[in-house]
Amino acid sequence: MKTEGYKFTEKNVSSNKVYQKELVDLGARGVPTFLIGNEVIVGFDKNRIVNLIDYKIIKCPTCLKRMRIPKNKGKIKVTCKECNTKFIVKS
Repeated sequence: MKTEGYKFTEKNVSSNKVYQKELVDLGARGVPTFLIGNEVIVGFDKNRIVNLIDYKIIKCPTCLKRMRIPKNKGKIKVTCKECNTKFIVKS
């Protein structure tokens, strides 16, 4: 991850009870575990991680639900899956 230039926060679950609880709360049972947006990835799946990183997280202006949109696509039309609000956002 470092060699590719991706920013991340490393949390050592073997020595920190707070981090251990975070891992359990995610429903993960192993490491490495990645939380990207709302997605949890257990194990190192480089393709899946890169695909998720190529998106950014926005919030619906109506219900504030978090959602992923692709990066660098210009202005795109978005429909919130939660409340069905339609809006345009620059990606």
